[in-house]
Amino acid sequence: MSRAGTPAAARDAAAHAKGVRPFRVRLIGVPDFGVDTAAFTGQLARMYGFLAVRQDWVSRDELAALFWPDSPAPVSRGNVRNLIHKLLQLPRCEGVESLGRSIRCTASTDLAHFHEMVRCRDWHHVVHQPALELLAGLEAGASEPFRAWLAFERSRLLQAWRDAVLMASETDALEPAERLALVDAALLREPANEDFEHAAFKALAALGRSSEIPVRFAAFAQRAFQASGVPPSSKLREFVAGLNGSHADAAQVDAADGPAIVGRRLELMDLNGLLDDGQARLVTLLGPGGVGKTTLARHLFNGELAAGRVRAVWVDLLPAAAVPDALTMIAQALGLRIPGGAEPLAVLCTALRETPLRLYLDNVEQIGGLGDVLQTLLEGCTRLRIVATSRHALEVDAEWRFQVDGLPIPDAQESDAGVLTACDSVRLYLHCCAAGHVRNGPGTGVRVAASVARFAQGHPLTIALMASCAADLTEQQVEALDRERSFAALGGGADAAQAALNASFARSWTLLSDAERGALPRLTCFPTSFDAAAAWGAAGVPLMLLRALVDKSLVQPEPHARFSLHSSVRSFAAQHLDDPADGRRRHAAYYGRIFATLDHIDLVLLARANDGLDREWTNALAAWDWAFANRDAALAGQLLYGLFELAEGQGRGDVMQSLGNAVHQIIESWCSLPANCSDQVQRIRMIMQARTGPAEMRRVAMAALEVATKARSITGTLEALGFAALGAMLEGDRVAAGRYVALALRRTQRHRRVPDQIYFLTLQVTRSDWQQISGSAWSVCRMARRLLDEIQPRPFLELMLLAAEAEVLARLGDMDAARHTLVERLRLAKQWKTQGALGSMLLLAASVELETGMLPDAEAHLGQAEDWLAKGWSEGVAQRLELLHAQLAILRADMAPATARLIALVDDASMSQGPNAAWLVFLGALWHRERGQLSRALAFAGAAARAPSEPALVRQAERMARTVEIQFRTLALPSSAQPDDEDRLALIAQLRQDLDDSALPAPFGGAAQTPVASG
Repeated sequence: MSRAGTPAAARDAAAHAKGVRPFRVRLIGVPDFGVDTAAFTGQLARMYGFLAVRQDWVSRDELAALFWPDSPAPVSRGNVRNLIHKLLQLPRCEGVESLGRSIRCTASTDLAHFHEMVRCRDWHHVVHQPALELLAGLEAGASEPFRAWLAFERSRLLQAWRDAVLMASETDALEPAERLALVDAALLREPANEDFEHAAFKALAALGRSSEIPVRFAAFAQRAFQASGVPPSSKLREFVAGLNGSHADAAQVDAADGPAIVGRRLELMDLNGLLDDGQARLVTLLGPGGVGKTTLARHLFNGELAAGRVRAVWVDLLPAAAVPDALTMIAQALGLRIPGGAEPLAVLCTALRETPLRLYLDNVEQIGGLGDVLQTLLEGCTRLRIVATSRHALEVDAEWRFQVDGLPIPDAQESDAGVLTACDSVRLYLHCCAAGHVRNGPGTGVRVAASVARFAQGHPLTIALMASCAADLTEQQVEALDRERSFAALGGGADAAQAALNASFARSWTLLSDAERGALPRLTCFPTSFDAAAAWGAAGVPLMLLRALVDKSLVQPEPHARFSLHSSVRSFAAQHLDDPADGRRRHAAYYGRIFATLDHIDLVLLARANDGLDREWTNALAAWDWAFANRDAALAGQLLYGLFELAEGQGRGDVMQSLGNAVHQIIESWCSLPANCSDQVQRIRMIMQARTGPAEMRRVAMAALEVATKARSITGTLEALGFAALGAMLEGDRVAAGRYVALALRRTQRHRRVPDQIYFLTLQVTRSDWQQISGSAWSVCRMARRLLDEIQPRPFLELMLLAAEAEVLARLGDMDAARHTLVERLRLAKQWKTQGALGSMLLLAASVELETGMLPDAEAHLGQAEDWLAKGWSEGVAQRLELLHAQLAILRADMAPATARLIALVDDASMSQGPNAAWLVFLGALWHRERGQLSRALAFAGAAARAPSEPALVRQAERMARTVEIQFRTLALPSSAQPDDEDRLALIAQLRQDLDDSALPAPFGGAAQTPVASG
């Protein structure tokens, strides 16, 4: 069918006439991707829609995290590969490109068309956009990250449309009548949009139709309150009241205003729903001073006045000192007279018994016993509703608590000005700057506003105080403010701002008991969140006091049974510390004690589980910083290696490097180190230097051995001997390696204890260079296990030593003994019920079964291992699992899945499986070259040449890469440049020589196998 007479053709012609590129893919509304709609379902449609919206390169890891956040990394990456393959195979699928581990879509979309129309100021088509819901229907069944991304993109599109409507309403290129028509069309979609209504009022005024504005204002006020429970803003009411000849009722337009409110629409809607429900008769807005409780309540009150459905009365109880004073002030606000000698409570109950009333009480926290009186008042007055603002709960049965938190803050990595200005905390700062007539200057920029909002953690009062200094505020001062956590960085306005903040929290301070006043400042030693055990151990604050501070809105509860201090509360409370240095010392000592009780195995398990590690990481680093800055060697010894072990387990290279640099400073400048600190320093020094090569590793280990011998440290001696043995084996000096190992084991036996370093030593010894170790590794395992059984049985060490012994036996070719050892380890692992131990055992069993040809058993164990490790495997374990799956597929001559898994290993820049992975990748290169897939073969050969492997394999891979590249280029030449038959025969002979070359290493460390032939 021809497109000449279709609406799409007319649309494209109109677009070309305006210089706008026509589109082929529809993303707004129900998606239409321009190909068979049935082919785009589920995740495939979501991925194409995501790529079409992004219009930029997206990594596979980002796609895996977006669409399968809860799946194991290998599973999610495999799913992404399959989707990308399907996407690339679809006919007429526009604009999809793949490069390495990234993919993008450059299709022409209606979303880009919309933004082009905005740029070209095609206001009519922009305002009359038929739909504004991006990728309608794709959120059903999607992952939580995808739904969050889609909601954000939809809000961006909606905001862009709103901004375009306002730009159209203010352009001089349109007549007032045209502007009014566009705004009225926009109001059909958003009838409660105040900015649109304001633009319509301006257009009516320009047309000389001001008499229509009061009527429209009254109708809009009703629509706005029904939609959000919020009356029109004072700005719009002032515009209406200021019109010449306006017939608006000034009393109605100038209803009582509170402080300007920014954001809080969700809170206002929730509170209106809570009050209209009928069950909540006493709602207490809770929060620290300056968080915006009064502002929020005031706007609720204004909404009641504007609606006029029920009488609303506002009473500020700040001057009241006791319950009788508060009751008298409430009666006066209601216009009631209390006769002499009468009880104010009885008078109120009689007057309000059948009267519908909303009573708003501000600042009730300082009046003790008021909650019980309000409960009595509610019991006698069935149609009464009370909204109170307080810094702590009233603790009565009728109370419904509504927590008021700070405004949302922008993400630290966000830099888009449009996204930043849509954030309520940023808008509040800019609004306060404008209200203070500070409209230009370095402190009024959006980036500065975002930094201020993040520093203040969305606390409205802090943001407003910093806005008062905005005339001189710079980005450098904001950065200093974030570092120092104090207003001192603000310069001239610092004293006034800090004094105002202190005055806000001073009332909360006076309401605390002596014990609470002593506890709150001590909690400022925590730089981040903390749990109840840390509060007691580091700050001496028991759980009872912690809960009391939570009830008074000074300590914030966090997920995972943790607590935190708002930055403004921390700044105020820190001024009441008698000895800040002592608080830091107690904090560091607490975490030092925690780390001192963790042995090597505990640290390994903690690093693998990642349970609570991220939540305590900042506290632990702060403790280390204090110990290092104050040269507390004993505390540094408690913290140093534990932090290093956790950093290594979590892949935090920056922390590892920082600790390594600190070790060098300690060795050079610290004197008379205690034994525990000396051992930790030498251990990290050996680990860091081991990366530079085996010779340097061995040299540093011998120096550490000398230090440990002089200090008579058995732990340091064993570690140094272990590193020396490993360095000697990597250098090929098996005699020296055996001497070091035997000496270490004799020292262990002599002292009649097996420290955790035996675990470290044995695994380093047995998992090094298998061809050099030969049978000595098995002897090491047997001796270590015998000592373990005789001296100090420990299940985890037993499992790891059995695993090492089984691996050595498999490498030596004794498969029966290896299987017997694995059966014993399986029994222990099931008894101990450890996920990581059983999972690694299953991987090891599968490896041995693949070596011995037991393919069904290997497949079953691989499936079980995948299930066991699904909740917490590392990248290395995931690669090993992929490697074994690929090996199984090759041995079954099933090259299609093997190729898919090998591609993942080649594409993975972090491939760390050494010669085994490189050997499999080389097999993949051979397989692809035999089938004429030269570009893929060239990629495989290059990856095999770069992988850590044996020199012979590297030479083979490099040679093959050159050969395939020659063949690839030769086939790519034009026909006139083809080589003659003699050259072609020589090339074929060279290719066959590669296939028949006997210099290839044996795969997987066992007997030589020929999976190429079977493939």
